[in-house]
Amino acid sequence: MTTFYSDHFSPAIGVSGHFTTLAALPARISVGKKHARVRRTMCSMLIPSGQDLGDDDVIRLLDMQSGDRLIELYFSMDADFGATTTFNVGLYKKGNNNNGAVIDEDLFVSAVDWAGAIARTEYFKESATFTDMDRGKTLWELVTIGAAATYTEDPREDWTLTLQTTQDISATAAAVSLMCEVWYVAGD
Repeated sequence: MTTFYSDHFSPAIGVSGHFTTLAALPARISVGKKHARVRRTMCSMLIPSGQDLGDDDVIRLLDMQSGDRLIELYFSMDADFGATTTFNVGLYKKGNNNNGAVIDEDLFVSAVDWAGAIARTEYFKESATFTDMDRGKTLWELVTIGAAATYTEDPREDWTLTLQTTQDISATAAAVSLMCEVWYVAGD
């Protein structure tokens, strides 16, 4: 009989023998893999009737830490912008005055058409960058998978989840309520 080991007992995935070798001292299991508590954060906004949104406008939704482990990403919207309306969902650095630079503008969602109302919908895999096997990875690991940057460790930064328009949206036909929900395990 052969015994095999998950990453709770063996070297990190990618290290030689990670499946077959028991670590001399089993590694300390990181947050998100053992005894984690799933958290939910959300934001909502009302985009006023007649609001102009130009191509590449950025709407900062909510802040997260680079070490947070993303599990699910939901959006809901109650109304119709009145025209074809496409958005990206990505990450920016927070910056000192909520003005940090782009990390990846379409890491999670790429030019999705949100012209009409959205019943609560999960978007973690919309851009086809990620699979279900990527759920629970840290934001910095997801950014590395998405090839926007290469991190070998957590930069320990505050990042902002953003919406970015991918076309000019002139004068919304009606007020639009939008909600974003993130289910994650905190990396602190």
